[in-house]
Amino acid sequence: MKRRLLFIAPSLQLPSDSSQLRLLSAGLAGEHFDVHVAAICDPVGSPTSISNVTIHSLGIGPAQKRRRAPHHAVALAGSIGELLKSLRPDIVHSWDANARLEIAWASQNFPSIHRVETISSPTMPLSHFRQMLRNRITTWKGPVVVPHRSLIEHLTDAGCPEEQIVLIPPAVSLDQKSSRSDAKRNLTDYLGLPESIYLATTFAPLQPRFRLKDLVWATDLLTCICDDFHLLIVGRGNQKTRLRKFASQTEAASHVHILDSPPEKLTAADLFLGSDVYWNANLITPLASPMLHSMAASTPAISVLGSGTSDLIRHQETGFAVNFGARDEFARWTKYLIEQVESANQLCLQGQSFAEQNFPLDVMVHRYLDLYEGRQQGSASHLP
Repeated sequence: MKRRLLFIAPSLQLPSDSSQLRLLSAGLAGEHFDVHVAAICDPVGSPTSISNVTIHSLGIGPAQKRRRAPHHAVALAGSIGELLKSLRPDIVHSWDANARLEIAWASQNFPSIHRVETISSPTMPLSHFRQMLRNRITTWKGPVVVPHRSLIEHLTDAGCPEEQIVLIPPAVSLDQKSSRSDAKRNLTDYLGLPESIYLATTFAPLQPRFRLKDLVWATDLLTCICDDFHLLIVGRGNQKTRLRKFASQTEAASHVHILDSPPEKLTAADLFLGSDVYWNANLITPLASPMLHSMAASTPAISVLGSGTSDLIRHQETGFAVNFGARDEFARWTKYLIEQVESANQLCLQGQSFAEQNFPLDVMVHRYLDLYEGRQQGSASHLP
């Protein structure tokens, strides 16, 4: 009899937040586990689906509302408790969910459930993130998985035992049934733009620390020499109005497009294959999934260089590395890609090969299987 695995995640709507969970849950479902995913903030009945995986949309509301209003936390704990009661999972895996206390409270009556947690990136300013980790230490019962070594220091500084931390890098696997030209047509049609444009895309929360204004500023530079250049920003956050206002004060106002989340009619392949370049202006999320998927789709990446991005970007080999805060360098290397077509194509192939060879999906799935089955050293040893 297959064991039952329940993932609890903030949302399945944004590729930047959910792509790794989607890949893992689909890879584990069927042969290995009866897999369920509970999405905290997604509206009940949302159209998200994953092959062989049962989706539960809790529809509790945005995380910031739950922090401000205690009744949201109570509602979340109640919903998770009801789900645990009905599913009786063998393993509960919290995936970047700011609901650990609610999960712990709801699972008090289910002591046989084994708990695992994945933390992909700081979900708030670094000082707040470290304080949040310290507050969690007393409720940590199982392994804590991180995708990059840079996060281990934050956990150990907060008091998490090093033997409890497991390093499992992310993976890439992109459905490329549609061609690049079809994906570009789908994406530009949705944006109401001609297919001939040159499009840069980035996935990031709309918050100041993700430095999206740097990319708007770079877009302003590029539109002076390339009037068919456009920037697509995909993400949610409290800076949306300010970001639009900032863009309106530049020549790039009509060249900057913001989507809260990818519409249902656009697939992940449309977004990554349909873009001409991927821009990453921050160092907050190590080994960012959207940049990985873009490289796997043979879309060149331009990224600030630092911990986490240096594992992907080898300057002028797998992508272009720029200095932190150097807005003009995004424009400079994008101009190079536009003008040096042969060199750009070669870089795309090298980036694609690097991503596929170094971040295979089967390796990530088997490492999580080892963790669940207790075959991994250290923190996994207490799992059955």
